Amino acid sequence: MGSAAAGLTIIGAMAGATSAAYADTLAQAIATAYDTNPDILAQRELLRAINERYLQARAQLGFTIDATASLQSQRAVVDSTATVNNEVTAQTASQSLTVIQPIYSGGRLHAALQAALANVFLNYQYVRRAQARVLTQVVTSYADVQRDQQIVAISTENVGLLQGQIDQTSAKLAVKSATLTDRDQGFARFAAAQAQLVVATARLRTSESGYRAVVGRDPGTLEPVPPLPDLAKTVEGFYAVAEQSSPVLLSADFQERSSRAGILQAKAATRPSLALRGDISQGPLLPYNDKLRNDNQTVRLVLSVPIYSSGAVTSRIRESRARNRSDIDLVESARRQVRLSVSQAYEQMRGSQQALDLYDQQVTAQAGVYKGTKIEERFALRSALDILNAAQELNNARIARANAAHDSYVGEATLIAASGKLDPAIFGIKTPADPLAPDVARLNDRDRIPWMTAVDALDGIGQANVFDGAARTPVSGPVDPGG
Repeated sequence: MGSAAAGLTIIGAMAGATSAAYADTLAQAIATAYDTNPDILAQRELLRAINERYLQARAQLGFTIDATASLQSQRAVVDSTATVNNEVTAQTASQSLTVIQPIYSGGRLHAALQAALANVFLNYQYVRRAQARVLTQVVTSYADVQRDQQIVAISTENVGLLQGQIDQTSAKLAVKSATLTDRDQGFARFAAAQAQLVVATARLRTSESGYRAVVGRDPGTLEPVPPLPDLAKTVEGFYAVAEQSSPVLLSADFQERSSRAGILQAKAATRPSLALRGDISQGPLLPYNDKLRNDNQTVRLVLSVPIYSSGAVTSRIRESRARNRSDIDLVESARRQVRLSVSQAYEQMRGSQQALDLYDQQVTAQAGVYKGTKIEERFALRSALDILNAAQELNNARIARANAAHDSYVGEATLIAASGKLDPAIFGIKTPADPLAPDVARLNDRDRIPWMTAVDALDGIGQANVFDGAARTPVSGPVDPGG
């Protein structure tokens, strides 16, 4: 994979004149985009929000405390002839404190925690997808600018070459050793070369705009791109890498696990639940009398048994099963899409690399043709038109090679991205351990209550673990992870 990297180089000061004075490397561009690109930052913040959803689900395993206080002003008018004063007024105060600790929810809390954790892993894959997409854009825009800087340099050199040829033809015309046709042919090629340079310059400006959009700053004089790692030698090898690493496939996997946990949640609604409840309350013993107080303290085990829901619970079970079957099919769809992306990127890369080798041969041979034609023209073996043709073919070959080197390198990066391995590390960028990577132990250390683990274990008795084994493959019939 090194030929493309060697081919994408800047040609002298001509290319440098189109850029800023400082030097820029692909690793620097990758690092800048990795830290500052808004698409990556947005996905990271969304993952932080999803992490909080997991903590909220885990908090349901702990206890809740609610306190209320009220101050009540009362006034009553008694319709009686037995007393002259038939109006009664009073102000009373009441307070209460309630503590509830779930003990067993029929598996609903355990399933909700599994679903929340699956969503954490799912959204981490979304972050990886965003990062791979942006890094691919950085590589592409970097290669675009570098290619277009090359083509501007080639086109500038071609304009200078043709200007020199016109001067030579004009001198020969003065001594009657060239014709007006020779001169006009030179002018025509010169005008075409100038037009090509204008188009190439405009294309370079467009590529620089794309670079600014994804990296966040202007490109400098770009250094040669580094070689990319050989992950595999065959397309089947890349399939195997993608099967383990592709964020597209892994996100479909965790989506299926999340909906599988949804089935467990729905089925838990058919089972009884048990909670420990404590109440402390204080209030007036008698209406309109705040001097006599009533203090109550109670501790209760509350057992709730669902009996009938008019079909709502069974409907939710059927719905969650249907969603899970859909997600199972989408896992296979994602696998096919990943294999397609890998296959297309592999064939593009291989074709571009083969073409690049041939363009190398063409440039070398065409340079020899141009040099030989100029020598033979001195001995009247070639005409001025032959020199112009040889120069044009050499120019075209050099531009074609620049395009092939670009396509080959971008194809390599696209293939690595499709395989799920495009990250800053392959560009030699040392990053600390990903703070957003799902770390269940770290998440569970936040706002921890000692008995949460025991409550979760009790609630999970008899339930399947959606993180056991690989994602399910398409099957016929209903999917019932609860057994």
